[in-house]
Amino acid sequence: MLPDYHLAFERLTFGSYWTIFDALSGDDRLLFSGAWGVAFEEYILSLIGSSYPASLLLANVFTPNVEFPGGEIDAVLDFGDHVVVVEVKSTLLPVPVRAARDVARFASWVEERLVGTAQEKGGLRQLAGVAGAVRDGALGGPRAVVYPVLVTDELSFQSLGVNRYLGRVFEGLVADRTGIEPLSVITTDELEKLLPCVADGLLTWRAVLDRRTSDRDGWLWVGHAMVTELRSSGRAEEARRHEVLVAEYLEFLGTLKAEAP
Repeated sequence: MLPDYHLAFERLTFGSYWTIFDALSGDDRLLFSGAWGVAFEEYILSLIGSSYPASLLLANVFTPNVEFPGGEIDAVLDFGDHVVVVEVKSTLLPVPVRAARDVARFASWVEERLVGTAQEKGGLRQLAGVAGAVRDGALGGPRAVVYPVLVTDELSFQSLGVNRYLGRVFEGLVADRTGIEPLSVITTDELEKLLPCVADGLLTWRAVLDRRTSDRDGWLWVGHAMVTELRSSGRAEEARRHEVLVAEYLEFLGTLKAEAP
């Protein structure tokens, strides 16, 4: 039995990242970090895609890697009267930034990694541009409501007030906020829990994202909004694990049993 599941999870995943990263230098670090980001994006898109399989007869809700004039977005979930635009970004915080308790240092990291410049756009700047383009008709017609979502592998972004802070940074990048909802940050584990609930009709993207922005004036995070919505519906006991993760777990467990002495 693991005494601390979350610690063990971080050691096996993000701990591996930093162990390899610290052993490299120069351009090798950039190459490794880029490869990690690509793998993370592919995992997230495959996870969403498994919940929204493509159809030859019906309009598809999910479209990955959508190109727009002047930019690209990792995923679009088009529900007709509203759209969720998703930017997937590996944003693992360096330990010195995470542990410093220095707001200015964190703000500098956000500016460098998530905002960027007009030439080298970070995830938030790219998301801001695409949200406006979708609202104005880039998907074939204007959309009245656009929900911008940043999916990240940094679990500390679930901390109190982080989404609110990043939301303010995002607002500063949006020229016209008409029809564009506040930014929502979703971590990997939150998405893994949200998708089965949406697929089973226990939750909707819109209800969860609206709950996050309205509850406690946006101070809390998506995971809290999910729990609150499930409890208010009285269907919290029906929530299940994502089938992709269950299949991977069973395969891994079978391998362990086969190799056990």
